Amino acid sequence: MEKPRPRSTGLLRFHCQASPRLRLSTQALSERDRFEVFREKFSQYVYRGDVTNRAEGTFEGSIDLLKAGSVGISRITALPSVYTRSRRHASDSDEALTLFVGLTQGPTIQQAGVSHEFRPGSGFLYHGSLPGGGEAVSPFGVWGIKVPTGRIKSSLVPGRDLKPIQIPSELPAMRLIVQYLNSFTTVAASEDPDVHEAFGTHLVDLLMLIVGAGRNSLELIKGRGLKAARTAAVLKTIERGFASRDLSAERIGLSLGITARQAHRLLEETTKTFYEHVLERRLVESHQLLTDRTCSVLKVADIARRAGFADPAYFNRVFRIRFGDTPTGVRATAAQAKTAHF
Repeated sequence: MEKPRPRSTGLLRFHCQASPRLRLSTQALSERDRFEVFREKFSQYVYRGDVTNRAEGTFEGSIDLLKAGSVGISRITALPSVYTRSRRHASDSDEALTLFVGLTQGPTIQQAGVSHEFRPGSGFLYHGSLPGGGEAVSPFGVWGIKVPTGRIKSSLVPGRDLKPIQIPSELPAMRLIVQYLNSFTTVAASEDPDVHEAFGTHLVDLLMLIVGAGRNSLELIKGRGLKAARTAAVLKTIERGFASRDLSAERIGLSLGITARQAHRLLEETTKTFYEHVLERRLVESHQLLTDRTCSVLKVADIARRAGFADPAYFNRVFRIRFGDTPTGVRATAAQAKTAHF
């Protein structure tokens, strides 16, 4: 059965209901519709509430949201505006907690008598069950990490209650959260739901360290955190050295202080083996080179070698399996498309 295709209106893109990704940009909409569409989608996907436009001239806004298991991760940008979630709105049963993280200087948020002015990397833990709001007097950007309340409460130190809190950017766990969020675009582009869920889990682990996880949860978090750090290090080493024909789990293990067996086991939990990760990276690189006009003077065999393939016949076979066409066919199709475009 063919999967439903995303509906598209210019830069306004809504993926099918089963898709974990939603991307909205108002730029391609008519000027009279931009704010209304943004307000509607903010209330639908972030929090229900009143949104007021304070921008002079044409409004601009965007929401890029990834559903990572039970966690919603969003990147929100907009021109000056005001956001109010009243008691009426807070009765909608959306009691999820959201850690908002500043992308820019200036927007303010307040809830339960606590007020916070964002700066890049600082955070505010917002409760969906309480009235609150925010205001931006200049263009702004924030991250949102939305987590079901029960997922946090079940791991807290006994007797500790959750309250709206300000989180300074200097806090080590906060710095790690920002580092993870910087990988959002790469993770969201993946079609692997396990990658999405792992991304959300690591962010929740770091949030629980901030709000006060219980001893049992803390040990689990520490174990997952060490494993996640090692896995990320292996993947980063593959990213840097995939084109080398000498790349191996043994060499990566030596560079990271782990055994080849450990490197293999870490990547097996990502649903791909070490060799599958390396192969995929080489295939993606070769595809990019074949469709790049500046590389049209290179022979297919040269591109294969540049991407890390030693055997041209093997390269042609696995490339066709991955992309449904030969390297020569992909190059020709890309050239025709660019000619037609111009």
